[in-house]
Amino acid sequence: MPQPQPSGKRVVIVGGGIGGMSVAIALKTKLGFENFTIYEKKPEFGGTWRDNTYPGCGCDIPAHWYSLSSEPNPNWSSLLVSQPEILEYWQRIHKKHDLQAKTVFNTLVYSSHWNEDTKKYTLILHNGETGESIGTTEADVLIYAVGELLEPKYPEGLAGQLNNFKGELGMQLDGDTIAQLVPVISEDSSVQITNFYRTPHWYLPRGNYKYSKLTKWLFNHIPVLLLLYRWSLFLQADVEFIGFWNGSFINKMFAIYCKWYIRHHAPKEYAEELIPKYSPGCKRIVLDPGYLDCLSRPNVSLSNEPVEGIVDKGLKLQNGNIKEFDVIIFATGYTYRKPLLIPLFSPSSLNLLSQESPDLMRLQGRNGKTLKEFSDERGGPSAYLGGWVPEFPNCSILLGPNVAGGHSSTITMEELQTTLLLNLIKPVLYPTPKNVYDIFEVKPEAFEKYNTWLQKRLNKTVWVGGCGNWYRVKDQEGSGEGKVVMMFPGQMTLFWWLNKKIKKGDWIFTK
Repeated sequence: MPQPQPSGKRVVIVGGGIGGMSVAIALKTKLGFENFTIYEKKPEFGGTWRDNTYPGCGCDIPAHWYSLSSEPNPNWSSLLVSQPEILEYWQRIHKKHDLQAKTVFNTLVYSSHWNEDTKKYTLILHNGETGESIGTTEADVLIYAVGELLEPKYPEGLAGQLNNFKGELGMQLDGDTIAQLVPVISEDSSVQITNFYRTPHWYLPRGNYKYSKLTKWLFNHIPVLLLLYRWSLFLQADVEFIGFWNGSFINKMFAIYCKWYIRHHAPKEYAEELIPKYSPGCKRIVLDPGYLDCLSRPNVSLSNEPVEGIVDKGLKLQNGNIKEFDVIIFATGYTYRKPLLIPLFSPSSLNLLSQESPDLMRLQGRNGKTLKEFSDERGGPSAYLGGWVPEFPNCSILLGPNVAGGHSSTITMEELQTTLLLNLIKPVLYPTPKNVYDIFEVKPEAFEKYNTWLQKRLNKTVWVGGCGNWYRVKDQEGSGEGKVVMMFPGQMTLFWWLNKKIKKGDWIFTK
């Protein structure tokens, strides 16, 4: 039987981070497809593991699971690994699959719009460093893989005051940054650290351990053993998800154990104030890398006094006191995709952000409607299975709304999405007499049905527990109590089931 021939269609991938690399590798290895281009705004690939290099930076998801299933690494040094080892892994597979030749660096996809006449997306390209327009290009299939957390979040009212400070500003932008950073920098007893916080987190022991030479040898020589080990991590996490249902017995047991752990590791003067008032999991649970113990060091102090402003020598507190510092580090995380990134300070002087972001909200579908307009009509970002939106044909979003999980590996969730993505685009790229279409688009009724089901389940989880997490958007009153747009309310096995094949009744296929 003759093999289907390529249709000549072109795929564009926006973003050269982990998601962009993952889908590019899948196109090459699973479909044998090469006519694609990755546009990356930075001069190098790597995404979050390129950008975050602070002392102690690492991942709290087991490394054997925080990696591609098609690219297992039998030589991970430990259960949880640090940033350099993670970046080295992605550098190796990037080189293995020759993605350098498929990537255009320093190029920002500033916006994109669907052209009904050509049945293609027209992309406007800007220089990633200067923001200057450098031309346009077209795509038959468009894949956004820009990640979820693009814009740094600052305490309310402080972003516009950054230039007041005459010392050094450090930007460490990760939810667990302080827990990772303080134990490392406080090892130097000459460094005096004051850690300001507003809302405490729940802590669990990190439980990290090194893999022995024998274990690595077994993983190298008995691949099925490595596969079974990866599956055991997957299934363990799925069992643990039960604890994210609000009021569940496991969630209550989590709270009891976490309280015991905090009280036995934090200094007595801080222990009770470090115990949250919300249910475990409402905010991300921190796997403690020694943070609670380091609070006992004489050069570390903790303060929950509100910060009112930034002055030339440090911080002005709400009680009127001025605290002087040589360095201020913001570890206040990211904001989930904003409609448009407008810096509040000079990126050239602080070297913190590029002037523009490859933001999904500049994506235009049919009839000129933008994704921002579509999202605003629904009270925040929404998608079918986190990746597809009505009126945006031939466009897919990796790790879009409601894909992440409080217990799961984002790499795995992206791979599960990619399974459905490849099934959708294969007939476009390799048409056959029995399976011919050029355009795919999710039906509005399928989109609405899925999101109604999704939000109904989310309302039963700890993520709506009123802790002020970043998983939710602001409601009409301006509070952070709108709908949950980040998290998927179920186990990864459920997400796998939903993505494993196309439900043809949910899609519109046209020639």
